[in-house]
Amino acid sequence: MSDDEGALDGVAQMMLGEAALEEQLFTLPVHGQSDAQLRLMCLPSDFQHTIVGLVVWEGAKVLASALGDGTILVGGKRVLELGAGCGLPGILCSLMNARRVVLTDFDSDVLEVLNKNVAMNSVRIPESCEVNVCKLDWSLPVPSEMAAAFDILLGTDVIYDPNFILPMFRISSSLLCGGGSLILANGCPRFVPKRQQAEQAWTQCGFVVVNEHQVKNTVVIWLRKM
Repeated sequence: MSDDEGALDGVAQMMLGEAALEEQLFTLPVHGQSDAQLRLMCLPSDFQHTIVGLVVWEGAKVLASALGDGTILVGGKRVLELGAGCGLPGILCSLMNARRVVLTDFDSDVLEVLNKNVAMNSVRIPESCEVNVCKLDWSLPVPSEMAAAFDILLGTDVIYDPNFILPMFRISSSLLCGGGSLILANGCPRFVPKRQQAEQAWTQCGFVVVNEHQVKNTVVIWLRKM
């Protein structure tokens, strides 16, 4: 184990007492290309009820599959991932010819792991793609350099706490350029009880639904900023 990986294990142990991060390999079919392989430090799924940002949720895998099969096209686009956690969809975007990828989260420990995951996959990221990791507080105004600066926003299970739903849609509206897309993948158990509140929030913030479908137990909603 490298010093960096040992330090990251220390983060998880400090937070959970006995949990340890582990390196997982994700192999993702990519339409018209060879499979993409991503190495990510994350917690086993057993810990999904503890540090949610360090577990790769099923919704992240669903978005990654949509990127791989060409349902979501990011070539030449500016992409930001909300609540990126371990960064599976966002880092995959960097391998699929996105022009710029920004991976965001709020928790400092999660951001440390996210930075490590970007570094672990940097050899596969083309020089033409700019990749950054940054802290994003949904309750604060968007930094001026990020306002209307993105074509696509991705979010996995970001609709969960009623207090965060409206702030999430507000900041998404500020981040996106006109006509930009917000694509959300949410587990049904979390999303369904908050569906009405989410609809009110995205309507208030100027979004319309372009497409909605369900993959197993995950609802995928594609919204467009008007």
